[in-house]
Amino acid sequence: MKIVIVIDHFDDLNNGTTISAHRYAARLRNRGHKVTILAGGLPQENKIAVPIKRLPFFQKLVDKQGFSFAKANDETYYQAFKDADIVHFYLPTTFCRRGEKIARQMKVPTIAAFHLQPENITYSIGLGKNKRVNQF
Repeated sequence: MKIVIVIDHFDDLNNGTTISAHRYAARLRNRGHKVTILAGGLPQENKIAVPIKRLPFFQKLVDKQGFSFAKANDETYYQAFKDADIVHFYLPTTFCRRGEKIARQMKVPTIAAFHLQPENITYSIGLGKNKRVNQF
């Protein structure tokens, strides 16, 4: 199968989401699938890169987390999805949600799962142990 994995941050193995995506892609390739990554950052083998989006006011927090958000680009989605058998979206971000809409327009099957915890944000702003905030 030709599988596209869409994830904002893929270049640095500094968080559980990115590590999971790397492992998932490797296991799929070991089983003979062709896997392409669509993500922000630098171009790599088997990766289509898009620019990183900077978030006014929140960028210091994003940088502190060692994360980056990818900038949506419709033409890049069409390029990445044109021969795909299925597209896997990793996060409920603007980048992934826009890609999911385009994949559906193209009638490419999609799946999604995400590995994200509220504590990823609340610890950075000093509310990590606040159960009420984390449950919200």
